[in-house]
This record gives sequence, structure tokens and C-alpha cells, in this order.
Amino acid sequence: MLPCLAYGCKIGELRSHKEVDPEEYIFIGKVVGYTSIDNAVCGFDNKCYKSYGMRVEIVQSFFLPNPKISQVDLYFFGLSAMCSRTNSNKFSEFNIKNNYIGEFIKIAARPLLSEPLSLTQSHQLKTNDPYSILLDGSDWVDAIIVPIDNEANSLSYRDHDFDYTLSSYTNKINFEVKFQIRKDLARLYKSTSEAEAKFILNRMANFTEFDRMFGDDFFIKLLKRYLHNQKTISDLDNKNKKAIFNEEHNTDN
Repeated sequence: MLPCLAYGCKIGELRSHKEVDPEEYIFIGKVVGYTSIDNAVCGFDNKCYKSYGMRVEIVQSFFLPNPKISQVDLYFFGLSAMCSRTNSNKFSEFNIKNNYIGEFIKIAARPLLSEPLSLTQSHQLKTNDPYSILLDGSDWVDAIIVPIDNEANSLSYRDHDFDYTLSSYTNKINFEVKFQIRKDLARLYKSTSEAEAKFILNRMANFTEFDRMFGDDFFIKLLKRYLHNQKTISDLDNKNKKAIFNEEHNTDN
């Protein structure tokens, strides 16, 4: 049970996903049940309320900090004005039970931390099962949850090389692209040679929305972090700038 307390914090103190997080779990899973946890937020009646989550079996992993993990409990929370977790209306017991069990989803999420969220003494909440972990799927901690709901998405069941030449996409594909970027960032983090990193970055150079999604100079910083050959860095940077120019030119027309 989480402590029945509320803590103040600054949203800016919540960790950013702009850098690779070695604690983040990135995988495809199947929802096999639902679970609940006592919230850390209390009402005026001094009662703590439950938040519900999905019990998810890992069917394909891309990055698991603990490779022994085979199942996760994925929770979703709202955020109060005092930065404490509140119930998520979207992911109620009824909604999970009737709309998600049996579905496959893509997940990029960190372990669930105790409150206060912004203080260094926050610690990872654990289960008694060494093969299970609690993850925070809340969007305000930048978790990514993408349902797999059609045959066109079946390619996601293997570690395929994502096509970043997509130039326009809906909000759903936006999350898909973010998931693929997160997955490739993890691949870069695990890469053992410059050739391996170059292969990944060469594909990512086709994507034109890095600055909009992550801030200025995100891609060039990636290039400099994982590559040492200055010509390769320059070539891929120019490839990315050309892709941006071509998209802007096509949009203007």
C-alpha cells in the first residue's frame, strides 16, 4: 500500500525522456488481467482510493533492465495540483476488464516509484514475485502505450527496422513514432560498435520532427554521442537537414 500523503513538487523536476534511461522497460505485451493499488492521494473524508492497472505478459522485449522480468503490472494515474497521484478515469476496473484483456500493446515505461515523486528518497515499489515489476504508464511521466489493433501493425511483433520516412501522421501514429524512437534509442545505448550505431542513425536521419518532439539539436547530439567519424556525422546531419528541407518544400507546395 502506498502511504496516504500528498506532496508538492515541480513538474520540471520529473525526469525527461530526452536521454536514454537505463531503467526503462520497452517491450510488446499481452494484457492478461487487471490489478489495483491503493493511491497515495486522499479525499476530504481521509480515505485513500484505488487505481487500477493492467497485468501484462511480455511477449517480445526490446529493452529490459532486468532480463528476468516476464510480467508487469502497468498502472495509470492522474496528477493532482500538488503532484500526487490521483485516479485515472480512463483506466477504470470496468474499462480494463472489458476493453483491454486479451489485447496486445507496445509499452515504454519506467518502474513505479513511491511518492514524493520529485524527491531523491523516492524508491521503486516492488512485488514479491522476482519475475514481475510495477510500471508507471501515466502519460505525465512520458510513458508510451500503443495498442496493436490491426493486421497492418503485425510487423511490430518482430524487431523490424522502422521506416522513418513518414512525413504526416495522426496522434496515434505520433505515439507509434515515439515508441520506435524510444526503441532505437535503447538500441543505440546497447550498441557495441560504431557500425551498428551508424546503421540505426542512418534510418533515424530520415525523420524530420526531432526538434519539434525533443527540442533543438536533438539529432546532432545523438550523432556526436554515438559516432566518432566526423565525415559520417556530417553526412548524416546533412541527410537529416535535407529531409527536413524537402518536407517543408513539399508542404509549402
